[in-house]
Amino acid sequence: MAHAIHLVSTRAKLVPRREPYWGPRLDPGLYIGFRCTKDAGYWIARQYDASEKKQRTESLGNAAFKIYDDACADARGWGKRVLAGRVSKDIKTVKDACEAYVTERRQEKGDSMARECELRFIRHLYGTPLARVVLIKFRRSHLKTWRAGLVKGDGTPMGDASKNRIVSTLVAALNHAKSEGAASAETAQHWSDMKRLHAVSNTPPYLPPDQRKALIAALPEPMRPLVTAMGYIPMRPGAIAAFTADKIEPHTGQLHVGKDKNGKGRFVKLPDATRDWFLAQAKGKAPHALLFTQPDGQPWARQAWGEAIRDARVGLGLAPRTCAYSFRHSTITDLLLAGVPLLTVARIAGTSVAMIEKTYGHLLEHAATEALARLAL
Repeated sequence: MAHAIHLVSTRAKLVPRREPYWGPRLDPGLYIGFRCTKDAGYWIARQYDASEKKQRTESLGNAAFKIYDDACADARGWGKRVLAGRVSKDIKTVKDACEAYVTERRQEKGDSMARECELRFIRHLYGTPLARVVLIKFRRSHLKTWRAGLVKGDGTPMGDASKNRIVSTLVAALNHAKSEGAASAETAQHWSDMKRLHAVSNTPPYLPPDQRKALIAALPEPMRPLVTAMGYIPMRPGAIAAFTADKIEPHTGQLHVGKDKNGKGRFVKLPDATRDWFLAQAKGKAPHALLFTQPDGQPWARQAWGEAIRDARVGLGLAPRTCAYSFRHSTITDLLLAGVPLLTVARIAGTSVAMIEKTYGHLLEHAATEALARLAL
């Protein structure tokens, strides 16, 4: 028997129970229902899954915050995913969601971005109680407890900015699981409503050119080419460490950058002197050989250059938070102060214009003020 659950007056008279009160059929095999509880009510969808030969149900959210027509629209969208086989039957736990997200990133954005996400999960999630939580039982308290326990690799407390980045990656994985039908909209509220921690900016200090040169000179000789490259182009240290000898086009002076965080490959036109320097590093190396390697031929690891830069920074008396990323921050700053358009800087750096504006907005305001001053008659 179908109930007139589209009417508020009808829903108010229903007796609380676990089994939903089902309304009229929306589409073939698809129904919408109302689960009445003591203090609230929830919309429920039901669709017959022919491939599984069973009924599948989905919670569509609290009726206090979603009207009947919107619930019907959500039910139809979910029902179409069921019929198309897009409701995942393999993603059960948080760890399953993370693994599925890494696979999706690898297919859509490339190995580099997928590996970065995977390493975050390996270091901070897999092996924790949160990884074993079943998605349909996920609660905000699970996320809060896990976030509070995040620490650095050496066991020291992790900064709020770093925690926000790691949580953002997990939330992206959980949202992907939801898009695959492995989590309901009601469950997703437990992570989508999670507030970010108020973090102090962790942007590294700006280094003037003379300090950059001094820092490079203070490094072990085998590491200097790698860090010198960081001073030539404002790219992420990890991306530069992954450059191969065939990335430099000798005739056009273009540097080919493979897929990065944006998932797109791009070309950067280098000045002649910079092009010649890169070509000198590639001389005698096989096309797919790494451009910068340790003396034993192994790739440079973040820990190696991090420790060396820290030691050199202490010896030179540079700012405490000076790191490899200081080179990227400093070169982006120099480009913006030189008047290079935001879109060009963002393209070279492999980031978005929005991120440039967010991080370097104070520089843009200063440039705008100076430009306005020049307009005075």
